Amino acid sequence: MTDKFLQTFENSMNKYRFLGWSWCMWSSVGFSVLALTLALLCPSAPYKWFCFAGMAFSTLGDWLLSPFTPLRRHFGDNMLLVGGSAFAVAHCFYAFGFYKKALAQGGLHFSARICFGLILTLAVVGLSVANAKNKKPNWAFTAATMLYGGFICLNCSMIFGSAVASGTLGAWLTVLGAALFYASDAILLLGAVGPTKVKYYDAWIWITYPVAQALLVCFA
Repeated sequence: MTDKFLQTFENSMNKYRFLGWSWCMWSSVGFSVLALTLALLCPSAPYKWFCFAGMAFSTLGDWLLSPFTPLRRHFGDNMLLVGGSAFAVAHCFYAFGFYKKALAQGGLHFSARICFGLILTLAVVGLSVANAKNKKPNWAFTAATMLYGGFICLNCSMIFGSAVASGTLGAWLTVLGAALFYASDAILLLGAVGPTKVKYYDAWIWITYPVAQALLVCFA
């Protein structure tokens, strides 16, 4: 049952297109428009502009990693690094936005932020070392992966610290969003360059990633 659903879901990603773009790309654009709308409607919450910037760079990353971007013929196999760079910038904007939010609510819970960040960093290092040991070593790519992992760990830890400071249900839903964002990136890494192929990894990415963005955008 699960395999059939995932197969159908993955097929739909390339089957249904509008103006040449898949529904995945249009959903990403839609989240950027939603983030912009929320920033405009909430002038008393300037940190929402940083969340909009984070979502906008995520959309740019989605476009760069999509199969129909014209830049693919120029960058070839390096498109993962190019698209990842856009997502790294997105994580920085998200992190700063949630940092500003936490300050407005009384400050970050420092110990929780550091603890959560270290746990995630260890997980990223583990994935990177596994990649380097199980395939032909590419230390430049591994270093880039670890650097990107640092950005997403910064984002996740800031969101977690903000949630501890706030304590609201919406704040903890952003923690769930951060966790799903982290999971989608881990699936992408394992599926694209890892030692083992994740079955239906495109489907898993586009199940976890949109939910993550929706939670971050709506409850920031």
